[in-house]
Amino acid sequence: MTPTETTAILRQFNEWRRSEAVTIEQPDPREIGEAIDAAVEMIERMGRIEIALREIAWSNDSAWQAERARSVMGA
Repeated sequence: MTPTETTAILRQFNEWRRSEAVTIEQPDPREIGEAIDAAVEMIERMGRIEIALREIAWSNDSAWQAERARSVMGA
């Protein structure tokens, strides 16, 4: 399920859930479950990407710091 599809389904579900109008049809519970699963997977993937980027930034920063320390010490 694409992020666009996931977003559309979850927005429709939330609109139905909050609405007092009886004219809005209840979304398919199975489809809602699949959209929730897809959203959770996307959030988890974003978290893993964030961790990887932090590790890269940290390792790059450490390399820069080591290089800076060597240059300051005249090595």
